[in-house]
Amino acid sequence: MKTRHLLLILALFLCGCGGCTSAQSGATAQSPASVQTLLPLRLGEVAISAQLALSRQEQARGLMFRTELADGEGMLFAYKAPQRMSYWMNNVPIGLDIGFFDAQGTLVEIRHMLPNDTRSVPSARDDMQYALEMAAGWYARAGIKPGARLDMGLLINALKARGASPSEYGLK
Repeated sequence: MKTRHLLLILALFLCGCGGCTSAQSGATAQSPASVQTLLPLRLGEVAISAQLALSRQEQARGLMFRTELADGEGMLFAYKAPQRMSYWMNNVPIGLDIGFFDAQGTLVEIRHMLPNDTRSVPSARDDMQYALEMAAGWYARAGIKPGARLDMGLLINALKARGASPSEYGLK
């Protein structure tokens, strides 16, 4: 638990220092955060911490083999273009809820996923750009419903913290 708190504090520090540079060399003073780093995000009025899966490999692994997920922690999958999404729970021994978001960060639908279920859970629409996996029941407990919006400013900061260009994801 201490490690998660330290990672969150580090992520907040790194996001806040996104423009910091070395005075002598002019080089950026930080390395990109890894997929394991919890980054601060906000969904509606609710603050969350999420890992950010960007590469195909990170997205394929997702939350496999995780035996617990703290309340308010999850994984955000970001794609460079809107699409129909489909997820499964192979090697994920905990129940999850997944929210599908459009390119503007609006939550369109929430689906429940059963532990170790290898059946696909697809989005209903083909214009989804982000998916957020959280512990089963989290969306209901947090009062989050379709129509809630991701804070795109914090998403831009998270993408930058991971070393990604927000413009590749249609963000400025």
